[in-house]
Amino acid sequence: MKVQKLLNKLVAHRGGKFYGLENTKEAFEGAIKFNYYGIECDIQPTKDKLLVVHHDLNILGFTGLNKDIVATEWEELKSLELTKIEVDKNTYKGKIMLFDDFLDLIKKSSCKAFIEMKETFNIEYVHMMFDKIEKSNINKEQIVIIANKVSFNLLIEIRKFNKEVKLQFVAYTDYTNYIDDCLNNQIDLDVSKNVYYENKKEFKTNIEKFHSHGLEVNCWVVDDLNLLSELESMGVDYITTDTIRP
Repeated sequence: MKVQKLLNKLVAHRGGKFYGLENTKEAFEGAIKFNYYGIECDIQPTKDKLLVVHHDLNILGFTGLNKDIVATEWEELKSLELTKIEVDKNTYKGKIMLFDDFLDLIKKSSCKAFIEMKETFNIEYVHMMFDKIEKSNINKEQIVIIANKVSFNLLIEIRKFNKEVKLQFVAYTDYTNYIDDCLNNQIDLDVSKNVYYENKKEFKTNIEKFHSHGLEVNCWVVDDLNLLSELESMGVDYITTDTIRP
């Protein structure tokens, strides 16, 4: 098994899962400490229109409270303790953090920030996000903006007013329906490993297609070194992982 390049191009999925609860300050600090190439996070709006870092739209699984983040104000959210058993089988606790604080952490590091807009985003929050990025004085080359098919139209809208920022489409096995729009709007591909397993020949062909347009391909969530080696041979540019360390 030969693995070289991709071990230097690891994206920590929701931060470093061995260092703290996902999408919390502790997890992000851990990923920075171990020098991951990138750190993926998820952002969404609160009821009072602040942007916070959290994956699930509802906090039930972390707090026992059946509350949607978009329907809850920051004053309440910031007081809650989140708890989850992580991939290493240990129980971690943490707090929801503001997007502003995430940017402050990243700008002090060499890591790229892979920022996924959750399904409750709209164009108002897109402009709010870019305003915060601008005010943070972070190096713009550290920023990658991500969306899945629910919010794919927001990537198209972003490209209309920002030709420089790196964009990425989180794709599942129906990704081929979006390839032309990605190529025409300079949007990278962030594809599930299931796509590789489903049709390896087509997978490689489409990687080459993206590369021919100057675009990159990421694969998620990869936690097996043998699979990482296979993906490297296919031409994947970097991977998102829960457990592989640089």
